[in-house]
Amino acid sequence: MLRMRGRLHLGPALRQLRLPLRSTLLSAVFHVAFFGTLFYAAHVWRENQPKTYVVNLVPAVAAVGSPQGRPSLPPRPEELPQRPARASATELPQREAP
Repeated sequence: MLRMRGRLHLGPALRQLRLPLRSTLLSAVFHVAFFGTLFYAAHVWRENQPKTYVVNLVPAVAAVGSPQGRPSLPPRPEELPQRPARASATELPQREAP
């Protein structure tokens, strides 16, 4: 059966304070073991992640119409008609004075 401890009385008769070293040491050991296991599991899990590979499924040169594998040049764009030049204002419009 566990005994309930009362308040710790510090005074002239009790110069030393008894610390619970056994339970503190046990807690520290279990914490170190838990976090060590956690870090090891994270490391092992990270190594087993699948790697991503990028595969180009479209050939560089189309097989239809070009058996030698020489790419043909695209057709030239049609010539666009020239735009008419903008008329620039030589004089500013006059305003009437109020």
